[in-house]
Amino acid sequence: MHRPEDEPVNLAPISDPELTVVKQIRHRVADTPDRIGIRFRVDGPGEPARWATRTWGEFGAEAHAVAAGLVDAGVGFGDRVAILAGTGYPWMLADAGVMLAGAATTPLYPTVIDAELVHILGDSAAEVVFAEDTRHLEALAAHAGQLPRVREIIMLGGAGALAGEAAAAAVTATPARVRTFEELIARGRRVHAADPELVAARADRVRPADLCTLLYTSGTTGLPKGVRLSHRAAAYQGAATDTMGFVNPGDAKYLWLPMSHAFGKALIGACLHNGTDTTIDGDPAHLLENLPVARPHFIAAVPRLLEKIRAGVDSAMAEAGGVKALLYRRAIAVGGEYWRRTVAGEPIGAVLRLRMALADRLVFARIRERFGGRLRTIMCGAAPLSTEVADWFAAVGLPVYEGYGLSECGGAATANRIGAWRAGTVGWPMPGTEMRCADDGEVLIRGGGVMDGYHGLPEATAAAFDEGGWLRTGDIGEFDERGFLRITDRKKELFKTSVGKYVAPAKIEAAFGALCPYSTQLVVDGPGRKFVSALVALDEEAIRDWAAANGLGDLDLPALAAREEVRGLIAGYVERLNAGLAHWEQVHRFTILDRELSIERGEVTPTLKLRRRVILENFRELLDAHYR
Repeated sequence: MHRPEDEPVNLAPISDPELTVVKQIRHRVADTPDRIGIRFRVDGPGEPARWATRTWGEFGAEAHAVAAGLVDAGVGFGDRVAILAGTGYPWMLADAGVMLAGAATTPLYPTVIDAELVHILGDSAAEVVFAEDTRHLEALAAHAGQLPRVREIIMLGGAGALAGEAAAAAVTATPARVRTFEELIARGRRVHAADPELVAARADRVRPADLCTLLYTSGTTGLPKGVRLSHRAAAYQGAATDTMGFVNPGDAKYLWLPMSHAFGKALIGACLHNGTDTTIDGDPAHLLENLPVARPHFIAAVPRLLEKIRAGVDSAMAEAGGVKALLYRRAIAVGGEYWRRTVAGEPIGAVLRLRMALADRLVFARIRERFGGRLRTIMCGAAPLSTEVADWFAAVGLPVYEGYGLSECGGAATANRIGAWRAGTVGWPMPGTEMRCADDGEVLIRGGGVMDGYHGLPEATAAAFDEGGWLRTGDIGEFDERGFLRITDRKKELFKTSVGKYVAPAKIEAAFGALCPYSTQLVVDGPGRKFVSALVALDEEAIRDWAAANGLGDLDLPALAAREEVRGLIAGYVERLNAGLAHWEQVHRFTILDRELSIERGEVTPTLKLRRRVILENFRELLDAHYR
């Protein structure tokens, strides 16, 4: 395929004028009731892994019970119901039950800070909250006076979440009724048995234009805004993702990204649309343990995970040394050349084929086994992925298909494809989505997944669209001659130095993330300054491993951050970074922070995007010192 118009796509699934998520749920349950659709862990902390499964028929029965329980609890058509929990089967089940009841989901990250919890629940007018554990219950109880609408809290963590003195005190402190998810489902089953048409009557009322989810932005520039996504928009995301051929019948998926994020929510929609056998576990600590069990063909990831995986393999090979390290380096070079020729359509000679076969057998196959041995597609989004990391994964036989999107367009707007991939780009527009760049380079979107607007914010909604109805993304980009989109920076984050040169901080920060395995973030500063400087946040786990290998294992993170040895280590990576930058982009001075950037302090979002304004305020004295 040379250009987007050459792509053979079945547009029927996204062209259905009556498409809703409720319709997708009903179709999946009716079409493949006996097929296993979901796998998930049921072990507790510290216990060996224990797995459970649900067929689509079982999922449908449980979702109907949740819906009946919600209707019985007084949830009305179009009401908002909040889900405050991490990714898992209970989240997916609660979400489906809310929609079958004709209500709309308001997702919250399990790490949400209290100020945002109060803001989102108040702004959405949610009266019922699904909460995961005791700490969430305590937060809701602590702010009960600011949340007068909340009248019911349903604990997804079951009876265990209500055990102990802290939970008992929280239950007493909140005026809301508190019960477990199991109690809601049991009540819902009784209600459904007494009135089998109750849920069907609600579900029948849902139309494409009705509100499906009120998805709050991550708030990098202030309090989160509620993005109103209709059933049409949400269902489009699942259907459009499925049309791109990443998953075949009989394939398996692994889903671990936050379901509170637009990207994670879109992946749930794709599961409903195609019925793929999906393993769900949102605990990142379980990832490498679960993959050999789940053996997925498809996984979605964020750049930081891929950077850490690549850095881990590089470090292990360097530590092994000798013939093993030499073989690894040569294999990566061979794999890189093989992939480059494949993508470019250049001939691959017999010698390169033989060398690639040897590299694959001796090196790459062992790396792929860590992912279960069947992984074919890694889809990456949420932040820029460096070309260096993408090339490494492609070399080992795990090509990363980078995409782009935002909450306001339902999750995804573009993606590279199998057979249409270009490094350093975020691919072609999704089927059914139109895109173009404005005169100032801002990327504009129009299509089925675009939001109706911001909840209760008519002025912000008007500002989000141009006069032609195109969504303003706030990102700067460009399309190449084959229609691939390249994102260059955030429109609002571009800054000019005092010497008149424009700097794109996100590009510099992403490049450093790919180079340095000992850092979680680089934060670039320099608006109106004579040069660029930066803050470096260390990766505590990685730097402790380095410290242990270098005789500094007894030092904590603040002490390590102050050591000249650590500064020298980081300085080497800054030098490598600067070698690839224009002179006005280069980092002239940097400070190593004595702690990681924090969600609780509001410095990063739950998806680890930088809240630049907060960071610059919190560390203003350190940054100002760079210019004295």
